[in-house]
Amino acid sequence: MDQLKDAPRHTVENVYHATDKEGLTEAEQLDMLTIGEKLSLRCSHFSCRLWHRDSGELASPDENDGRPTVSPWASNHVVIPTLHVLENPDDFLIPLKKDIRRNTGGRTDIEMVYIRCNYVLEKLDTPYRDLHEWQLSRNPIIQLERNGRLHYPVLPDLWFIILTPYNVPISGDAKWEKDLRTKRQKSKPRVVEHDVAKKVLEGLFPSN
Repeated sequence: MDQLKDAPRHTVENVYHATDKEGLTEAEQLDMLTIGEKLSLRCSHFSCRLWHRDSGELASPDENDGRPTVSPWASNHVVIPTLHVLENPDDFLIPLKKDIRRNTGGRTDIEMVYIRCNYVLEKLDTPYRDLHEWQLSRNPIIQLERNGRLHYPVLPDLWFIILTPYNVPISGDAKWEKDLRTKRQKSKPRVVEHDVAKKVLEGLFPSN
C-alpha cells in the first residue's frame, strides 16, 4: 500500500454500480465475502475510479463524465451520489487483502469493505485500535470529505471495488449509462484476508 502515498489523486462526487438490470430501486447484492467457513456475507459492488491515461489525465472526460464505457461486470452503470453509499467520513473502508495484487489480466483491483462507525460503536464490545487507520477521513487508499467529495489515487491499471453489506437505495432520478460489455468475469466469493477486516466482520455479522 506504500506506493499509494505519493500517487496523484482525483476527486469525484459520485460512485457507480454495475448491473445488467434497468430501473433498480436498490443496488443488487451479488458479491459474496467469505472468511473460511465462518462468514458468508452478501454485498453490493460499487466503483469510483474514472478512466485515466497513464499520465493521470482523464481519457474521456466528455463521455460518461469520465467513467469507463467498457465493463467486465455488467451492461449498465447506475450513478449515484457518494454519500448515498459512503455516508460519513467517520465510517471505515477496510481492504480485504494485506497487499496490492495484480490479476492475470494485468490490472490491479483493490477490494474494500465498507463498515459504518455506528455499527462498530453499537455492536462491538471491544474497539479495535487498528480500525482507526481505515476511517474514511484519513484512509490511506480512499478518503471522503463531509461534502461527499471522494479522493482516490491515480496509478496505471489500478481500480477500486467498494463492497457494502448495507442496503443502498437508488432514487428514480439516478443517472443510468450503457456500457460495452466485455467477457463476464465469473462470480466467485471474495476471500477476506486482512486481519482487521476479519475481526470487524466476524464481530458485526457473527450469525451470517
